[in-house]
Amino acid sequence: MLAAGGAMAHVERGHATLSELVRQAHVVVRARVVDANAAVALPALHPPTVAIELPALRRPAILVEVAEVLKGDLPKGRLHFLQHGHGVASYRAAEEVLIFLTPTKAVRELADPRLVEAAPWTSLQQHDDRILLVGSGGAATLAAARRYVALAGLPPDERPKARADFTIELMTAADERLASMALLDLTRSAVNEPLSQRDRDRLLARIDAPTALMDFRVGLLSELSRRGEPATDSRWVMVLKEAKGADRSVVCRAAGHFPSQKVTAALVEILEGEETESARAAAVALGGGGHAHAVPALADALTASDVGLRNAAIRGLGRIGGKSARRVLLEAASAHTDPTTRRRASAELAARFPESGEER
Repeated sequence: MLAAGGAMAHVERGHATLSELVRQAHVVVRARVVDANAAVALPALHPPTVAIELPALRRPAILVEVAEVLKGDLPKGRLHFLQHGHGVASYRAAEEVLIFLTPTKAVRELADPRLVEAAPWTSLQQHDDRILLVGSGGAATLAAARRYVALAGLPPDERPKARADFTIELMTAADERLASMALLDLTRSAVNEPLSQRDRDRLLARIDAPTALMDFRVGLLSELSRRGEPATDSRWVMVLKEAKGADRSVVCRAAGHFPSQKVTAALVEILEGEETESARAAAVALGGGGHAHAVPALADALTASDVGLRNAAIRGLGRIGGKSARRVLLEAASAHTDPTTRRRASAELAARFPESGEER
């Protein structure tokens, strides 16, 4: 998602990125909203056979003044376009926006010839795909959209390298909004080409920057770790130490997927700390392959006064598996002073170690 307000735009995972919107659209325009509650009139299917005046058939539409055509063939001036989809983007009069259009005749549900004639263009943008062009964030977004259009015009053999370079450029620039969308492009790419040393250094510098959004730093670190890039385990330790509040729980869950001695030790330190929510997240994150050395710390967590932490430790032990974790769960299931904890440990054993039921 990208929506600029003031000098800002915000990006959320799971929605179309700017490059995807540009690539999928037949026409991309910069426009000013004239009427966000306009409509187009459709002629009746047949002339009326009775001497009464029938109301005109109308379909909701957005009226804009096209100021610039970035992609496609469309004249400047006023344009009505339809919207289609679940939770379409909403607009207000006088907003300057980027609109991504597809021919109405190409949308099966809108392929009525009368509708196609009244409004030849339709936007499939959902509410999370709305792009307002306001302030410095809007200017940066508009420049990036123009660049994506230009990249599509390069010779096919030059396009992949140019796109990759621009993705890195956006990810290492100061604009967090575009950086986040470029990161999404990187994670969604089917290409896992090794990074050059220069690009690797630039991306690691973004992770090291304390001013960068924690969500972006963690996302980028996860992607580099997934690709097997070196020097990531020490950075997981860094962001685990720097993250505060709810952010730390998010970082714990992400770091748990990339085990190493350093990461395990850092998660154990959080597990043994005084922040209850972070400790719970660390207990769950320590579950899974690569964190077997955390079994003693998770066993100690079963003595905590917080029932949520005990449950998280049980879950972590079950996910780690192995003889030592199974032994701790067996002891908890048979001898823990809290009956609820005994039941949770028994349930985890039954789920993860079904053979254990014969030993109790």
